[in-house]
Amino acid sequence: MKSLGLFIYALAGVISFFWSMSIIVDEAGFLGGLIAFFLFPVTIVFAPLYHGFSSGDWTLAAITYGGGILAAIISGLDSDGAAGDASAVERQEESSAGDPEKVKNASASEPNAEVKVDPENQTVV
Repeated sequence: MKSLGLFIYALAGVISFFWSMSIIVDEAGFLGGLIAFFLFPVTIVFAPLYHGFSSGDWTLAAITYGGGILAAIISGLDSDGAAGDASAVERQEESSAGDPEKVKNASASEPNAEVKVDPENQTVV
């Protein structure tokens, strides 16, 4: 699912970039298009809105913004992605939290060492 989301994102990005550039070149000429090319993010953000308000055709805005949103949703549905890893880590932490007096030491020198904690004053013994 993640690769499908990336494909949709890339496809919508390429289509919206070239369509936005054609609108800029039509309105501002070749020099305006050349300047807009070097200001790429500004072109992508404002050209679809300009085209929508000036012509009433919101297709470019739907492809530009909707493609990114759709790609993010599809990539987020990936069960093997970052959300799946985070929930696995949370489950591991919950299962190792059975003894409140033992805390895993996160130091780089001894990653598996256990430390005793005094529960009264919350200090390491």
